[in-house]
Amino acid sequence: MAYIYRLHDKDGTVCYVGQTTQEVEDRLKTYLGGRVYDWFKNVKFVSFVEVEDNKVSMYEIYYIRFYYQNNYKVYNKRSCIDKKMELPDGWEELEFSKLYKINQIIYDATDYRNGRETYEDNDIEY
Repeated sequence: MAYIYRLHDKDGTVCYVGQTTQEVEDRLKTYLGGRVYDWFKNVKFVSFVEVEDNKVSMYEIYYIRFYYQNNYKVYNKRSCIDKKMELPDGWEELEFSKLYKINQIIYDATDYRNGRETYEDNDIEY
C-alpha cells in the first residue's frame, strides 16, 4: 500500500501534497535528512490516507491540482499544472486522517499510531 499525505501550516492550511510507499513517519524524516526546505519550517501538521499502489500517483496529481487551483500555495514540482482534472469514474474523494502534530509523527511514531495527539478540524482556525 501507499499513502497520500498533506502537510499543513500552523493554521491548518495545506502547503504540500505528496505520496509515499514508505510509512508516513519515515517519509517525513527524509525532509530532515538533508537540505531543509524553507517552506518545511512552517509545517506543523500532517494528514494522510492509505491508497492502493496503482492509484497513488493519480490521487497525488489530483490533490495538487485541487489545492493549487483553489489558491493554496502548494509547494510541489507539479504545482504549475493548471488544467482541471477529475477523478476517473468509480474513484472517490479520499478521507484524510485528522491532523497530527508533525513532531509527534517524526519523533514518536508509536503514539500517533495509537491515536494520541490528533487535532479535530475545529481545533484549527482556517
